[in-house]
Parts: sequence; C-alpha cells; structure tokens
Amino acid sequence: KLDFRKMVRYSLLVPLLIVAIPSCLSLSLIEGHYHTWWAVVQLPREDVLDMLPKNMPHRNFTLQKPKLEGLKNGMHPVVLELGTEIHTGPVFPAFLQETFTEFKFEIPWVNQVGKSTPTVYKYIIYTNSSFESFSTKEFYNLNSAAIKMNTSSDSYFMQYKNTASVLRAKFHSQAAKFSPASSYKYFSVYKQVMSQEWFGDADPNSYTCANHHYDFSATKVKPATMRLMVSKGLLPPKFPTNKVITTTGLSHPLGTAEVYTTFKLSLPHGC
Repeated sequence: KLDFRKMVRYSLLVPLLIVAIPSCLSLSLIEGHYHTWWAVVQLPREDVLDMLPKNMPHRNFTLQKPKLEGLKNGMHPVVLELGTEIHTGPVFPAFLQETFTEFKFEIPWVNQVGKSTPTVYKYIIYTNSSFESFSTKEFYNLNSAAIKMNTSSDSYFMQYKNTASVLRAKFHSQAAKFSPASSYKYFSVYKQVMSQEWFGDADPNSYTCANHHYDFSATKVKPATMRLMVSKGLLPPKFPTNKVITTTGLSHPLGTAEVYTTFKLSLPHGC
C-alpha cells in the first residue's frame, strides 16, 4: 500500500509533467546523485539478439559490432547497473526527490532503422520504490518492477516477491580511494554506453526515448571485481543462471567500476 507521502507524489507528478513536457522537451528537469557499480558481461551475440524487442510494430532492431578492446569474437556486451540513486527527482518541487536502490539490465549498441547512432535497450529496471517503478514505466515506457533489495558497501541482493528468483553480487575494491574517471582509460566504455540514447518497451505501441547526461568531468571511480549469481525469473531467459559470473576490475578492458557521479535526465521524447 502507498503511504500518504507517496500518494501526494503520484498526484503531483502527473500535472507537473503535463505542464512541463510541451514547452520544455529540450530541458533536463530531473537530476540526481548516483553511487553504483557498472559492470560489463559478455554474452553470445545470438543470445543478445534474442533479447531485443520483437513486438514493437514497424521497428527492426539489430546489433552493432562495437570495436572494444577485450571483446571476444562472437560476443556482445551487456551492461549491469547495481546502485543507489540519491536525492533524485524533479528539480522543482524538491520534495518529489527520492533516494532508492535500483538494478538495470541494458543492451547497448542497438541499431534501429532511421537512426544514425546506436541506442541502449533497457530490458528491465528493478527498484525498491513503488513510486519510482510507477513513474519509470508510465513516463519513460521502461519495463520496471518494485522488489526487495538490500545493499552494503560491497554487496547487492534482490529478490522478486518472496520467490526463489534472487540475484546476489559481491564486489571487491581494488583501490583504497576514489580517483577521477579520467585516471582509468578503460572507463571509456562506460562513457560510450551511458551517453547513448535509450528506450524501453513496456508499451510496445509507445516508442519513447530519453537520455542521461552524466557529469563525467566530476565522476569518481574505483576499480572493482564482481562475483554475480542470479536465478531464473529475473533476467532474460538466455542470461546464465545458477552459476557464478566473475568480472575483472577497471584496470583491464571491460572491467567493473564503482562509481560516484551526478546526472541530469531528459524528459521523455519521441524516438
């Protein structure tokens, strides 16, 4: 059940966006701080192709072949975001801002007919906030669900509605302190991914895109390794389940990073 504060948020967010969208499509009215781990997992291209939307009318999606150091032949990168958004929400009114935990499964370098640049398909977003899940789905057309989540300084856990569908991740930092993102040349893969326009398909008949604008000049990172295991029911059917997936740190190509950053989020717009 929604508490009173969340009910107020729902009731105010709708007219706010109705007023703002027609006249401010080029503005970023949502902003926030972000503490997260960004991790690349390599999967067979054919499996990733199978994860792309198939039910969006008049849309044809393919995968670009990005030239990335460390990417194996026949593989395609998917990106996991495991983190907490802090004081995130509309610039005004500030009381609509919220701190919440989230998980994103993303497929970058998606080609679309009629677009000259690659995009990111956000397959699923999980969050511990019913309000954020609602607004993400209703206004950005992203598949989203509110589920149980717990995080610590080096671990991440989520469970879907008290079922056996769980995800566990453990991180090991490889640096004593954060450094500017520019200190790590292999962080460039995340700059490429996070700069791409993105879309979802919660409603396959509504083709909506948006952009994150990260302040990479002020972003701080630490290299970290990750051990991840996920059971069936949370991620795409062809994502490996019930086995440990490990990643290297940011000192290696496609390595994992612990990230502190800020961002602005554009309003949704037609693709």
